[in-house]
Amino acid sequence: MLTLGIDPGSKVTGFGIVDGKNVCVMYESFKLSPKMDFADKLNALHRRVIEIINIFHPTETAIEKAFVFMNATTALKLGEVRGSLIAAVRNCNLPVYEYTPTSIKRSLTGYGRATKEEVKVAVENILHTKINDKGNNATDALAIALCHIRHLENLSQQDACNVTHKHI
Repeated sequence: MLTLGIDPGSKVTGFGIVDGKNVCVMYESFKLSPKMDFADKLNALHRRVIEIINIFHPTETAIEKAFVFMNATTALKLGEVRGSLIAAVRNCNLPVYEYTPTSIKRSLTGYGRATKEEVKVAVENILHTKINDKGNNATDALAIALCHIRHLENLSQQDACNVTHKHI
């Protein structure tokens, strides 16, 4: 199983792929030129996520869920970015799972209000890899992928317990 994590942004979007054994397959911070028209930015993100999917063939996708913004314009732009990315992923017939920033942080650090640095340390410890990512976008994408993998592991443990209890 390969999980593609996506940290959406209108300036920089993070992508990261982790396998089911907590091995980092790839990560990148995809920077968009501030000179680009917003529609062109959406198109570039759409094309890039499809390119990543075609190269690495992930089986699952997890994306950070939008949270409340004080600035309506920023919230609308992020919603359009997320929509473009989700549409591209679904066009590749991959499932998309959404996680809030708080649940991602809690999954990796045990604390839903962890700092960016605490999340980065947790990601590096889990993956046994030093992440070279100045803006933390790729690190956040890896964190999202790891959160999804942990979520699936918890579901499978719950299913195993449920099956055991049904047979007793």
